Amino acid sequence: MSEDLRSQLYVQCLNREFDAALENFKSIPVNEMDYSLLKLYMNNSCQWGHFPSIQYIWYKYVMRNQALLIEPSLLCDMANMCVAENQSFMPNQIYMYYKKYYYKDQLSQSLPNNSQIEYELLKAKVESFAKTSKVGTLFQEKWYLFVKEMDNYLSPQVIFKVRDFPLLTESLRDLNIADLKQLLFTNGNIDIKNNSTPALLLNMSLLQPNEIFDDQIKFQLFKRFKEEFPALSLTDSVKILHHKFKDNMYLIQQLKMHAPSDDWVKIINE
Repeated sequence: MSEDLRSQLYVQCLNREFDAALENFKSIPVNEMDYSLLKLYMNNSCQWGHFPSIQYIWYKYVMRNQALLIEPSLLCDMANMCVAENQSFMPNQIYMYYKKYYYKDQLSQSLPNNSQIEYELLKAKVESFAKTSKVGTLFQEKWYLFVKEMDNYLSPQVIFKVRDFPLLTESLRDLNIADLKQLLFTNGNIDIKNNSTPALLLNMSLLQPNEIFDDQIKFQLFKRFKEEFPALSLTDSVKILHHKFKDNMYLIQQLKMHAPSDDWVKIINE
């Protein structure tokens, strides 16, 4: 690589001229690449969300030539961008790359934030599948992927929050109430290991628009869930319903009667 081209690329990277930089990078043979410059280009592309550059570097310099090492935090950024860009294959490739180069046993302290990084990468896999799977893919298949990849695999101490899974939540609208109840109250005959998983599915249901499940259905789901799983936390569920029922004093009073007292106090005091 000539010094003039190197200087030009530095300026383009720093000035966020990613389209022009990408064309220049494509012209450079692998054996002439300045890898400190390529790393800067990758970092800036992730920071500013230029996905064509990320995709080019990933497939040419990471997957094919194995010439560039990507840091774990950057892998998380890339995986989340893959979801936004409707990339169905890259999230799994990124996760497998992380497993190959960085993964340590979750009990090990040799890699800081190991569990959180793995959580973010697996979440991207689940959300990507929920968003990009072909028309006709049942919600049950998307839910089973979550259970297999996250519930059954991650530490049971992990607490799953509905805000982390907006696309999986959105895809639940294709599920009818009978199938939802089967998943919610019998686990769909699959093994659930994490105590926060049933409440996650409940909260996904409670967040559906009223044209999918009306307020009465949501309240009945909540009431039955509390009866069948009395030991599980319902704080987020109560918050969701308190917001949903704000214009219906009857349902607010019913919620007050059936919500765990500690959860209700938290809502009132917020």
